[in-house]
Amino acid sequence: MHDRVWLGEQYWANPMEDWRVAGGRTECLRGGPNRNVALLTHALTGRPAGFEMSVRLGKLGPGEGSAGFRIGIKDETDDYRAAALRGRGLSAGMTTAGQTFIGAPPDIKVKRPPLPKEVTLTLTGQTDRTEGPADARSVRRTDAIT
Repeated sequence: MHDRVWLGEQYWANPMEDWRVAGGRTECLRGGPNRNVALLTHALTGRPAGFEMSVRLGKLGPGEGSAGFRIGIKDETDDYRAAALRGRGLSAGMTTAGQTFIGAPPDIKVKRPPLPKEVTLTLTGQTDRTEGPADARSVRRTDAIT
């Protein structure tokens, strides 16, 4: 993967100018609310099925926040592009303090040891409804050995 500003045709970055590819990884250059990247090539359907997805993450610099997944994203227009930009869904991830969550990220007040340079975050869930978002069953982190 070459260094560049545009992430690629399979991704929708919000806002686009705050993201880049550098050193083989996708990086968010400016923190703030609702910074996200949507993968446009896959979708969870209404068919009952389990799923698992994972992402490797790491901090670029100081600051507080969270990273992870948002599943079941919907928009009133039922268009995947609008959903990627303005859609709502279920969040699951990890705060910069190392705390995993499903739903709203918790307040970052607990100071923990610094995170390793790389963490793999894995989300497992189930699509067992014909309408509505998928259910997130667990989110776990695996620290890289440094």
